[in-house]
Amino acid sequence: MVIGREKYNFTLLLILGILTVGIALLVTNIMCAYDLERAGKAKGEETRVDNLGAIVLLLEIASLIIGFLSGGLAFIVSFGLGVYATWFVQKNLNHEAGASPV
Repeated sequence: MVIGREKYNFTLLLILGILTVGIALLVTNIMCAYDLERAGKAKGEETRVDNLGAIVLLLEIASLIIGFLSGGLAFIVSFGLGVYATWFVQKNLNHEAGASPV
């Protein structure tokens, strides 16, 4: 419970992710980023990323725009941005849990 709330229900997220073709997982990723940002501010962490939620939100929006504009290479780039946003959240989640330095 690093972010101050219970873990999201994995089964529900998986089902929603499949039914919404990943949009629910994208939204959950953004919600986790804002939760981590708020938790870091509450703890007074000096090494936290100040705008984690906004950075992840912009990466996810960019990945959607690029993905919808065209296929092929743009799809690969948008996938990469989405993966980077998820990695960024996970890195900060690990830092909050004390697993690795940021």
